[in-house]
Amino acid sequence: FRNYDWDYRWMDYPPQARNLKHPSDQSIATYKGHLVLRTLIRCYFSPGYSTGQKYIYTGSHDSRVTGAQVAVLKHHTSPVRDCSWHPYYPMLVSSS
Repeated sequence: FRNYDWDYRWMDYPPQARNLKHPSDQSIATYKGHLVLRTLIRCYFSPGYSTGQKYIYTGSHDSRVTGAQVAVLKHHTSPVRDCSWHPYYPMLVSSS
């Protein structure tokens, strides 16, 4: 599999690449679950001061806000491009 054969902006993620690791990858953990297609979607850690950064949250191409440890929120009808933790309250804001 060659990395220039695929572009996330207009192609589905190739199944043969799902478990590939870069030869120089030094990650201590890998989290999977959100889908990316035709847009960049970032993952975030919850705030350290209120949750100890123990949660990961992200949008997804399948119209969900995903936080595997807690919940999958299904209220959007198009890709969730970004989300943000409220600075003072235990709530997420998402954009689609």
